[in-house]
Amino acid sequence: MGTDPRAGRTMRIDVALDELGPAPGKTPTRTIRVRPRSEVRDPVSDFNPLAGQEFQALLQSFYDGTIIAGLDGTILDMNQRITQLVGIAREDLLGEAAMGLMVGADEELLETIRDTVEHERHVLLQAYVVREGEEDFPAEVAVNRLQLSGRDYLCFFLRDVSLHKQVQQRLRVEHSAVQNAGTGIVIAALDGSIRYVNPAFVRMWGCEDAESIQGDDVRDVFSDAEEAERIVDVVLSGSTWEAEAQARRCDGMAFYVAVSATANQDEEGNITGLVFSFMDVDARRQAEEALRRYQAELEDIVSERTEGLREANLKLEQEITERAAAQREIENTTHYLETIIRTSHDGIFVVNAGGQFEFLNEAAVRILGWPHSEIVNQPFVKVIPEDSHEFIMERWEEVQRGEGEPYEVDILTKAGARRSLMVSHRDMMIGSEPKYCVVVRDITARRQMEDDLREAIRTLEKHNMEKTAFVSNVSHELRTPLTSIAYATDNLLDGVFGEVNDKVRDYLAMMREDCKRLTGTVQDILDLSRLEAHRLRLRRRKVPVAWMVRRCGESVRILCEKKEQNLKIDVPPACGFALCDQRRLERALGNVLQNAVKFTPDKGRITLTTVPADGHVMISVTDSGVGIPAEHLAKVMDRYYRVGERVVGTGLGLALCKEIVELHGGEVTIESPPPGEESGTRVSISLPIEEAPSIAVLARDGTVCEHFLNILDGVRYSVEVWNPENGAIDVATTDTVDALVMDLSTCMPESLDLLAKTRGQQADEVVGMVAVGGHELQGVPRELLEAMHVPLVTEYDSNELVEAIENAIFGSNHHQSSE
Repeated sequence: MGTDPRAGRTMRIDVALDELGPAPGKTPTRTIRVRPRSEVRDPVSDFNPLAGQEFQALLQSFYDGTIIAGLDGTILDMNQRITQLVGIAREDLLGEAAMGLMVGADEELLETIRDTVEHERHVLLQAYVVREGEEDFPAEVAVNRLQLSGRDYLCFFLRDVSLHKQVQQRLRVEHSAVQNAGTGIVIAALDGSIRYVNPAFVRMWGCEDAESIQGDDVRDVFSDAEEAERIVDVVLSGSTWEAEAQARRCDGMAFYVAVSATANQDEEGNITGLVFSFMDVDARRQAEEALRRYQAELEDIVSERTEGLREANLKLEQEITERAAAQREIENTTHYLETIIRTSHDGIFVVNAGGQFEFLNEAAVRILGWPHSEIVNQPFVKVIPEDSHEFIMERWEEVQRGEGEPYEVDILTKAGARRSLMVSHRDMMIGSEPKYCVVVRDITARRQMEDDLREAIRTLEKHNMEKTAFVSNVSHELRTPLTSIAYATDNLLDGVFGEVNDKVRDYLAMMREDCKRLTGTVQDILDLSRLEAHRLRLRRRKVPVAWMVRRCGESVRILCEKKEQNLKIDVPPACGFALCDQRRLERALGNVLQNAVKFTPDKGRITLTTVPADGHVMISVTDSGVGIPAEHLAKVMDRYYRVGERVVGTGLGLALCKEIVELHGGEVTIESPPPGEESGTRVSISLPIEEAPSIAVLARDGTVCEHFLNILDGVRYSVEVWNPENGAIDVATTDTVDALVMDLSTCMPESLDLLAKTRGQQADEVVGMVAVGGHELQGVPRELLEAMHVPLVTEYDSNELVEAIENAIFGSNHHQSSE
């Protein structure tokens, strides 16, 4: 036995020869030359006996690579198969040393071959043969002596056994699978004599060892001889037998097994043997038999028992059915797993404890980008880039410890392409050897899309920030001149610079309306920019919904009158209170009302209503306009969306309304046409209702207090009476109440003292105040009320009092938000 020290390859010679191989410490050469070209004789002139056409035809007909050489090993002729095997042209081989084709061969081996063929006329070698530009390949080399025209030659026959070795490896793996199978497996000859049993069968039948039953008739493993004969006959006919049968162990004890028997056939379909698979089902049969006996006992007393016993019996039958189904499922598992692995789009491969690939499915070969023959039995780090070696070795250590989560890693294909994979693994035992099942998924495209998406997001965020800054700057630049123009227009209309004629007044009025519209648009743009940047701050306070809705409705009445539209405001006084940013919510509702006016024709109808329901209040604006086409309904509240190109506006009104309402915890819905109508549109705003604001009444007279309570309770305010007789009154701030009503007729000194105390407070800390009575109030008290913008209601009129309170708390002079 000789060994190639470069790669651990083995060369054998099947004759009684000494060990062959390179001398210790000597690296065998891969050249096929053993002497200079000048010393080689002309093969044509030296080998005329081979030039005949019949001999050449015979030589080329050999399947094996064939070389005709002189006794000195010089190649004189060859067939085409040799050039295909070694990848060297015929003209380059002629005259070279035949022994140079075999790795590690030398003149000593040639001498041994010459001596052998001279006496025994046949030599069989196993060696690695050189293949130009590729790896050496294993080959069987036969050497015979050939006599032609009275001269002796050496005839070399080379056969590539690479595939044969792969088949042997596969057979070893399959043999290991059979040896380690949990089911008993028997292989028998056509006459039924047992040729092979696996360890599971030996354990199942309780035999001493496999050799003790080899040669026995397979029919003898069954208890029933007739049934055994039927099974063998069925299999010999080419069919498969699958059923349960009674078998007999080596100690003579009978037990039941599930039998699967089939014929082993050669490539031409001829039956060459019998294969039996056994699964011990004796325990299950005994359990089923016990269940049947128990069921029989239950049936004997079923007439005496209740319906509950019958239900228990049904449950037992169901359990038996489920067990049978589970058994069938187990029998199909192997087939299912094989199909799954073969058809899986994910790569699945098995790595041994040394880190070498042992098995790869088709998807794994495709994903890793290496031919199967070049990667199987190779270390898995072969496909890992150098910059990932440390990372992958850490993961490999985790795998060997039974730890680790799925991870991502890059690999290199044979072509040098880099791919990204998602990797997960599971350890397992095959026999006594630890193996590791690895599942990989190609995420190269996904990772590229993620990188592209992140880059796109960064670009969009940058552009969005630039756009937001630009919009904010432009909006602020526009708002300043618009304010100046509006102020100048108001002065001109008010006659500050003299009277103007009607034509000029009309132009000025148009300018003022355009300034208001542009100012509103600028404010909408600023608010949307703040919404996008999450910088829109809401200055919330409790506002009576009815009061706010009526204000918004009245704000568009003049627009309705210009188009002769009928504006109906149906808002009951007790609609509850909303915790909101009054200015922004009024603008949101104003946008809806202005849209209704814009899209309702002259002499049309607009209705503004409020309806409390389930902790919310529903504010609805219904018009008799042309309505919104169905295909636009889902988009009309998108930013910058307009129904048609000819529609005037920015497309921001409804979008801003929706986002502001949602910031308040509300919802906007649109119906077009409204239920029961043929045309028109209804926009509804739902807002959550808050507890009523608290109002303190400073008064001594019980009749006056009762009057105030009746008025304020009608609009759902929470009222508290402060009587100076019960103690000193502290400063009225937003920490105590939301509003204060002072009866000057009974509490003049206390009221003036309270006003003096609150005069130094911040405007947003002092509650709204209303003074009642005191119609003859003059001098300093009157000036104090006017200086602090405290309204004076001289009569105890309910409508005037409620309006004064609402204006004091929610009006433009108190708690106005600003940006």
